[in-house]
Amino acid sequence: LIDYGSGIVVYDQLVKPSKPVVDYLTRWSGITAEALSRATASFDDVQAHILSVLSASPTPILLGHSLESDLHALKICHPRCIDTALIFHHPRGRPLKPGLAWLTKKWCGREIQNRGEGGHDPEEDARACLELLKKKVDNGSSRSSGRAG
Repeated sequence: LIDYGSGIVVYDQLVKPSKPVVDYLTRWSGITAEALSRATASFDDVQAHILSVLSASPTPILLGHSLESDLHALKICHPRCIDTALIFHHPRGRPLKPGLAWLTKKWCGREIQNRGEGGHDPEEDARACLELLKKKVDNGSSRSSGRAG
């Protein structure tokens, strides 16, 4: 979790698995056996902390890319979400969703998620979402919808 205004990381935690990991999917997750071996927080700990952050008043807005996956994994829902996979359009239209790396390259002019077998970094993804939202707010819907013109 990164604070929108300051850009400061407010929460970054690996979850200690309750069962043995069969495949770390490091290329996509960025998680290695070594990194996960240092994890001490349980799923319940992480879920409770995130719920406490999201329960602040006024209700925070949660920003991310394809948030339904993260919310499903955390077994939580949140009433105020902005999803960069939904506010930007795929070049071939709905129901397709644009990838975060593609959006960041197109609208921010930089590459992310390019560490190969090392996987990508969730902080890098979160910062890309922040930058994309700022572009969307600055440019409005017509210039950042993914449509020509």
